[in-house]
Amino acid sequence: MGGADGNTSPRPNQTRYGGFRKLSPGSVYPTLQMLEEGGYLTSSTEGGKRIYTITDQGRQLLAERGQQPTSDSPWDAFKNPQELRELRHVATELASLLMQVARKGKTEEIQRVRQLLEQVKRDIYLMLAER
Repeated sequence: MGGADGNTSPRPNQTRYGGFRKLSPGSVYPTLQMLEEGGYLTSSTEGGKRIYTITDQGRQLLAERGQQPTSDSPWDAFKNPQELRELRHVATELASLLMQVARKGKTEEIQRVRQLLEQVKRDIYLMLAER
C-alpha cells in the first residue's frame, strides 16, 4: 500500500465534509508526527516530500476504531455528502448577502435582517429540540 504526503492527506476529509472542514498544515503535521511516534505510521523522504505509510499497528488501530458504534463528530451526521455541500452552498450565499446588507443597507434594513436571522436561529433551535 502506497503512502501519502501531508499535502494530499487532508483532501479526503475536505471532500467527505463538503468543504466545511478544512485541515491546515498546522493541524495535520503535528498529528502525523504523533501517529508516527506512536508507531502507527512510518515516514520517509522521497523527491523532497515526506511520505507517510500506515503500519500494521496503525491498521489495527483503524480496525478497532471502525468497530466503535457511533461517532460524536457532528460532521459524521451527514450520511449524504451532497446534503452537506448544499447546506454549505446556501450558507455561503447567505453570508454574501449579509455582507451586502452590512455594506449598503440602511439602518432599518440592517435591523430587519438581524430580526430575521434571530427568528431563523430560534426556529432551528426549536427544530433541534424536537428530536
